[in-house]
Amino acid sequence: MGFQSGYYVHGYVPKIEEKTHGVKRNRGKTESRRLKLLSDVDLRKLIQSLTISESCLIPRVNHRQSWLNHFRTARSLVESQVNQVITVHEEESLSVLLLDCSTSMRSTPIIKWLQTVDKSPYHLMLCHRERLYQYPQRSIEQADLDGGTSFTTPISTLCRAAEKEKCTINITHVTDGEGFSGELDRARQIVKTYRGVYQSIDL
Repeated sequence: MGFQSGYYVHGYVPKIEEKTHGVKRNRGKTESRRLKLLSDVDLRKLIQSLTISESCLIPRVNHRQSWLNHFRTARSLVESQVNQVITVHEEESLSVLLLDCSTSMRSTPIIKWLQTVDKSPYHLMLCHRERLYQYPQRSIEQADLDGGTSFTTPISTLCRAAEKEKCTINITHVTDGEGFSGELDRARQIVKTYRGVYQSIDL
């Protein structure tokens, strides 16, 4: 297990005006959404590419075959015992570090935090604004912290993708907590609905 990232940066220039955290921004010419939007299909392919399950061999007695052997041979049940080895797959759990990359995060120490945090517990690192974005190969820079934010939409997308790949999910959400009223509680409830674990780190 460990952090994996194979992303490349693609520029994206929205031609809209957006009011975010009280600041009006013209994104048509001078600014670029430097992070790459992650589609539902790409997210599922990404989860499929990760090795997150473990299996082990467990010896056990095959009771049905043992009884059949007992009746067929007339030997004692102990002498008729049939042993076999089965493969047991542990429940797959996907650990995700989810980073809020909206404009308000510019006032937080997220870049320095990312330089020091241990990434090894996570299978996957993703970014979000109103939707999910790929974590860039070069790490997060100040210019990537741009746009509005939503907690519930990207987290719902992530939970649905994990469920389709038969994984439970463990999300560590790094944010400044400046979403819409009650969004953190709703995000926590969404993850709980999918039998996952949600924790937030407020910078």
